Amino acid sequence: MFPFLANNIIDDLKGWSLKGYSIFFVAIAAMIIICISFESSWIEIVSSITGVIGVILIAQAKLSGYFYAIIATSTYAFIAYQYHFFGEAIAYAFLFLPLQFIGYFHWFKNLRKDKNKKKVEVITKKLTTQQTPLLITFTFISIFIYALLMQKIGGHQPGLDSATAVLNVVGTLLMVLRYQEQWLAWIAVNITAIALWVLAVLENKNEGMAILAMWTIYLINSIYGYIVWRQKNKLEKI
Repeated sequence: MFPFLANNIIDDLKGWSLKGYSIFFVAIAAMIIICISFESSWIEIVSSITGVIGVILIAQAKLSGYFYAIIATSTYAFIAYQYHFFGEAIAYAFLFLPLQFIGYFHWFKNLRKDKNKKKVEVITKKLTTQQTPLLITFTFISIFIYALLMQKIGGHQPGLDSATAVLNVVGTLLMVLRYQEQWLAWIAVNITAIALWVLAVLENKNEGMAILAMWTIYLINSIYGYIVWRQKNKLEKI
């Protein structure tokens, strides 16, 4: 199974549209330039670049996205802890990191095969009209409760911190379960995280710019990912 992943790290970069390749290379180039310009720490460089690669591969429904996501998730947990975003740090270390491994195995079992019976990308799904309002209600209640907890332990920006953490949980679970609505959750996550890191950058004299740039690229990719997955779902119904 893991040798299969090693082979797919290269194979998953083949056969994309021109738009897909453009987003991929422009995003990576932008992250490198920003990291160099603001003299980012090595861990911010690793986290931001692997994170960008991972989310773009996930947007293309490629299994190897989890390889990069594991690296990005573990390094981001440490960065969030350094900035006292405890909600982010706890969620990434003890929830999102294990979910990357679960997601990998679940996606592996649900890959679509091409005409040569080679597994190429994951089969996507869509939430029902009954599931959507239940998920929204659960999300808002969880954000409220988690914000109170973060406030009690002295977390920085507990409202934004908890919103980002909870929305990340929702997005990650939807991603693992292969639902296209994950991208709507990621859009909300990215907007919230951008607000969180804008405040962090202003308070820390431009430190954390690489992470802010990473979340901005995530936002653009989330919009792109939603469009791609909707198209995939339409094709699968034909």
